[in-house]
Amino acid sequence: MEVNVSESFDEEMDVLVGREKGKASKKGKIGGGGGQRPRRYLAGAPEVMVKITGWGHSIGGLEGAKGNKVRSIEGHLKYITRHSKLEAETSDGMTISDASGLKDYMERIYRKEDQAPAKNRESLHVVLSMPAGTEAEAVRAGAREFLMNRFGDNHRFLFVLHTDTDNPHVHAVVQNRGFDGRKLHYEKGELQKMRQEFADSMNAQGVFADATPRSVRGVVEKSAIQSWLHMLKGDDKRTPRMPKKLGMQIADAVNNPDRPKPWLAAIYTRQEEIRGGLASEIEALRVSGEKGGLRKADLIEKFLKAMPPIRTQEDRIREKQANRKVDELDQQQLL
Repeated sequence: MEVNVSESFDEEMDVLVGREKGKASKKGKIGGGGGQRPRRYLAGAPEVMVKITGWGHSIGGLEGAKGNKVRSIEGHLKYITRHSKLEAETSDGMTISDASGLKDYMERIYRKEDQAPAKNRESLHVVLSMPAGTEAEAVRAGAREFLMNRFGDNHRFLFVLHTDTDNPHVHAVVQNRGFDGRKLHYEKGELQKMRQEFADSMNAQGVFADATPRSVRGVVEKSAIQSWLHMLKGDDKRTPRMPKKLGMQIADAVNNPDRPKPWLAAIYTRQEEIRGGLASEIEALRVSGEKGGLRKADLIEKFLKAMPPIRTQEDRIREKQANRKVDELDQQQLL
């Protein structure tokens, strides 16, 4: 099959194989650009995780246009500090270790925003996570460096280290409105840039880490939506329940397996391009005769063989459904 490599795909391949930016391989010649990232990736560096979990709107949780409670900045700050049991650190280097300090921070930073319309986004909520076994204090230091580099010049922020799970992680709350009055704005691809920046910050702490795009790793399923997980799990106040949108996705996958789905076709095409591109790079490296080319080809081949099958969430739903009814599915395993 002839591989049609798009411009964005070519850029990803540049990063992966370490060729000079923007130059496709010609007669097997691979440039020396790319710095440390290709070596981290090919050497199997652990992947960092950066997730934007939502936005905060008001301190007290004002009602939205439809009468529903919008996400409260106050509630989120109390949650991530475990009601002030965990120490928080601010962008100006202050530490907050008690309820009065947290209240003072909220009043000082966000109270003036509380009279704004409930729909206004006043804070950005971010989670930065590393794989199990990573030194927690290194995660704290890496998160601090990342947040300062990314937001420190124009936005106040507060962050808290959590070590209550196998994966040490940091919750950060960033004030949306900057010192210059401008609000945060994200374009397509911004989250991947944040992952790369966090990986660089972790490497600066002596922690081997990388931030390879999911598509290049062969991962096509989207990450679980946090609010859906909470709904499926339930809590002391609410019984577990099926998110409406997830239920619709399950029903569509089960009841309309043959309906044309262009977005799924695009996923498969993309993965074929990536895997075909890797195979082409292996061949080019092996005929190049350049020093180190065979070693790099072996590393890429090892990675290519380890890539998971192309499997979307819809594929997994149909596999689990088999001959069972939709309501008998293990809903937790669908995310």
